[in-house]
Amino acid sequence: PIKQIKMDKHQEYWNILNSTQEGIRYSDTKATIILTLYGVILTIIYSNSAQVLTALETSKPVLWFSIISIMCAAISILYGFLCINPRLKNNNAKSILYFGHIQKKFTKYEDYNLKAEEILSDENLYSSELAEQIHSNSIIAWKKFTNVTWCIRFLFACIVFMLVSLIFYLF
Repeated sequence: PIKQIKMDKHQEYWNILNSTQEGIRYSDTKATIILTLYGVILTIIYSNSAQVLTALETSKPVLWFSIISIMCAAISILYGFLCINPRLKNNNAKSILYFGHIQKKFTKYEDYNLKAEEILSDENLYSSELAEQIHSNSIIAWKKFTNVTWCIRFLFACIVFMLVSLIFYLF
């Protein structure tokens, strides 16, 4: 029963770590979709550039709302890129779970295997290693969620100002 409790505890750590990593992937996916949407919008604007330039030249409100929309888009794109930018920081310089440390600290498979066996055979070290990974990934996830949230907010503002500009153009 004691071994089962310890295995359950480690499984819970792994579940938390996997959940955090899924959150990171979802943030990256959202940001990538938004950046793709901006690519589509830019393609539409570029393919209709003559009409867009005419609209900007003939109406001050269209020009100003378009400038505000472009500024919102630029900020949104920046936050999108900040979200998908990989974060390769881990404070535990000898982690057996973080790929960056594995490739830096262990030049041979045998060295890594010895260190991994040492940590995996000690329940407290193993729990500590998992907890540290959860903590590091949670910091990354929080930064990515913050960036994708601002990316979405500025996308919304961009679309609102673009629609206002379009309304002024049409009427």
